[in-house]
Amino acid sequence: MTRPPTSILIRCPGCGLEYPAFHRPSINRGLGEEWTDEQIESATTVSCPDCGQRVAPGALVVRGDVWELR
Repeated sequence: MTRPPTSILIRCPGCGLEYPAFHRPSINRGLGEEWTDEQIESATTVSCPDCGQRVAPGALVVRGDVWELR
């Protein structure tokens, strides 16, 4: 099951700014949902509004029998 986005608080490892963001903890590509690699990247990472550093809070991406932690 692809989980819906949830609101989380991120502390940027680059500049230390804390900011709210949305995070999708899991994506199941085996359910017929069409996800491109770019959409997965966008859904599983956030960008710091102050310094622009990308942060990956982590998400489980399931592709058939392969489970990938991003």
